[in-house]
Amino acid sequence: METFDIPTPRRGADPTIVDFLRWRADHQPDRRSHTWLKDGERPDGHARFADLDRRARAIAARLQDQGLAGERVLLVYPSGLEYVAAFYGCLYAGAIAVPAYPPDPTRLELSLPRLLAIVRDCAPAAVLTTTGLLAGLAGVLLQTRLARPLSKLPLPEALGKRTLQGLAALDTGPLERLRWMSSERISDAAASAWKDPGVQPDAVAYLQYTSGSTAAPRGVVVRHANLIANLSLGTAITGVTAGSVAVGWLPLYHDLGLVCYVTGSAYNGCYTVLQSPLDFLARPLRWLQAIDRHRATHAAGPNFAYDLCVKRTTPEQRAALDLRTWRRAGNGAEPVRLDTLRRFADAFAVAGFSPAALQPGYGLAEATLFVASDKPEDRPAEALALRPEALAAGRVEPVFPGESARLVVSCGRTGAHHRVLVVDPDTRVPCPQDQVGELWFAGPSVSSGYWQQEQVSEDIFRARTSDGDGPFLRTGDLGFVRDGQVYVTGRIKDMILLHGENYYPQDLEQTVWDADPRLRPGCGAAFAVEHDGAEALVVVQEVDAPAPELPGLAARVRDAIHQQHQLRVQALVLIPPRTIAKTSSGKIQRRACREHYLAGKLRVLHAEVAP
Repeated sequence: METFDIPTPRRGADPTIVDFLRWRADHQPDRRSHTWLKDGERPDGHARFADLDRRARAIAARLQDQGLAGERVLLVYPSGLEYVAAFYGCLYAGAIAVPAYPPDPTRLELSLPRLLAIVRDCAPAAVLTTTGLLAGLAGVLLQTRLARPLSKLPLPEALGKRTLQGLAALDTGPLERLRWMSSERISDAAASAWKDPGVQPDAVAYLQYTSGSTAAPRGVVVRHANLIANLSLGTAITGVTAGSVAVGWLPLYHDLGLVCYVTGSAYNGCYTVLQSPLDFLARPLRWLQAIDRHRATHAAGPNFAYDLCVKRTTPEQRAALDLRTWRRAGNGAEPVRLDTLRRFADAFAVAGFSPAALQPGYGLAEATLFVASDKPEDRPAEALALRPEALAAGRVEPVFPGESARLVVSCGRTGAHHRVLVVDPDTRVPCPQDQVGELWFAGPSVSSGYWQQEQVSEDIFRARTSDGDGPFLRTGDLGFVRDGQVYVTGRIKDMILLHGENYYPQDLEQTVWDADPRLRPGCGAAFAVEHDGAEALVVVQEVDAPAPELPGLAARVRDAIHQQHQLRVQALVLIPPRTIAKTSSGKIQRRACREHYLAGKLRVLHAEVAP
């Protein structure tokens, strides 16, 4: 395997990611950068560094010809090689890329509002997409126009009256007025017309919109210097080398997919194999087979992906795999659960998978991506067994024999030139050892702020402690640091206060999922609402069971919450699969779920309200 070797493409100045790709195109033109797997299995297109550079220059020349240098350009693409080229094309042109999730035609009332929110927030000058999506998006806009008169008809709910009303309420005008272009119609011959704009490290490279799990999506301003600093951090703490092979199915508009699987190859020279998220979700075995087939060393996914791999594979399928080359199995983007790590390691031991390969991590878009993930390559992930009641009160205390425990997984250490501090979010005083507080992060990876939100950016991205230390990024996440390792316990805004005590919603949700396998894991939300002048607990949960069984399942949920947490569920709502509010990266949107509950917008299969 090749050694860790990062080139220095720009002499006497800090490089941008454009400089890295240009350097590789000049010095390693025939080296393969990316491969796309059709249906998640069969190679259906390869890109060498020379190919990617040429395609990026052609797209950039078209953007420059349209006067889009310095402007925001919305990227609406499915995962694939054309998206990778279009992203680099924006940067080559000196434009600001704005990756966005293509609206789901089957769930327009949920997916289209996010795209419209991004358009309203950053006012892009143009949209780049594929020829197929160009036609598909035109059809989407037509559906919203047709929904307006249809929503006024006396249609029953069974015919989608609520969906029509949701679509009719959307103002799609800002999207319709944009300049739309298909990058697939741009010939490679245009590459010769490209003019190097001389992009500097402090220039804005792209706007990374947040997932919107606790607030409306915000555009994180990622400069070239932030991206290079975070690629350096991530490359070091994950052990990627120029000889590494990565297999990824994560959405490429998401920060994890974008940094690791789009820009990582240009920075560190690794070879990246891409799959569609839809192909993974339809058959998780495809991800594992691709890791085996391409002898991958690195592959990452959210916690639910590892559970899905165990649930949706058979012992015979696992035994047919060879996962011995998989050295770093990243787990991030949502809370990491020790039970998940153990189940996955046990299930795939027959394939040669090592428990030491599992590498939990912590990051967020405001930090470009990586905050912490570093751990010894030859040791399994660490976890602490803590007293739940102490943890809810902000104290880190080990359990006594016979006590129930909350297992908190270490997300590893941060890297050079970066630091994590635990701070009391109210007083801004740094917390003593073994006290939970807000995680504050500092270093060159930290973004300069949110797009055109100066006051919010000042509060979040340039925070200082009570003694003036800083600036820091306030992550909004609760946690603690022990022996240099970062432990994340929850989010400040999601905490539930009941009877004077704090409760982490993920603990309550896990109790629900453990009550019965028909209560879909990762598809429920616990939150508080006001009832009779006090806070009361509400649980909304997807269920996959026939109607006659729902009352019994509801009783199991109530009993489990009472036994594990001594709490009374004021309201319990069981809803159909794939209907709960989630972000584009699969995180539960607890605030949106709470709003849907209060507004009566949930698709209810069974509901119970305590007297």
